[in-house]
Amino acid sequence: PTFNITTHTASAYDGLALFSESINGDNITYLIDHHGTIIQRWLHHDLNAVSMPYLTSDKRLIYPYKASNLDINTGGSGGGIQIISWSGEILWDYRIANETYQHHHDIEPLPNGNLLVLAWHRKTSAEAEQAGRQSMDGKVDLWSEAIFELEPIGTNQANIVWEWYMWDHLIQDVDATLDHFGVIADAPELMDINAGTVGRVGQAGSRSWMHFNTIDYNEDH
Repeated sequence: PTFNITTHTASAYDGLALFSESINGDNITYLIDHHGTIIQRWLHHDLNAVSMPYLTSDKRLIYPYKASNLDINTGGSGGGIQIISWSGEILWDYRIANETYQHHHDIEPLPNGNLLVLAWHRKTSAEAEQAGRQSMDGKVDLWSEAIFELEPIGTNQANIVWEWYMWDHLIQDVDATLDHFGVIADAPELMDINAGTVGRVGQAGSRSWMHFNTIDYNEDH
């Protein structure tokens, strides 16, 4: 038989491993020990995992997934996050996939029960040009980066309790009449708006400019 298998692995949990896989469209998350013995399974997720699942101390599964009808539909494109009980009940289902923001790649559960979430942040070509961008590489818009700390509310809502935008940390050295003009070498904490391409080479329709692949929580900072 022919199988279509996609596996996303996560960190070990006290000697156990947690991962999601898709076999011919059937999406399952497993918790196994180092012998390969299955400790728990979360069966038949409606949508495919986009990155690593996480397990909380109270045995809830946090499952980032790939939503439908995404503006950016490439590797790492997500759009939704579920919290699922040990027995498989969906406790919370929240989507960040609209004309301004799109969750992608990783999340990070926090000790206070909130979640850090990576998201693409859409900017128009006019906004990019005003910020000093010289080439849009043929694209009509540009997706930058944002990070949100979400407090899950109810079954499908969230409060944004903290937010960070790459757009607030830009620099360019090509046009003093535009925003963010400065000496790039003197500002290593800022991102050059003219670095990189808008969209991956060879991927039609991909308009991400910068994106992060993973996020972690530093308790000291």
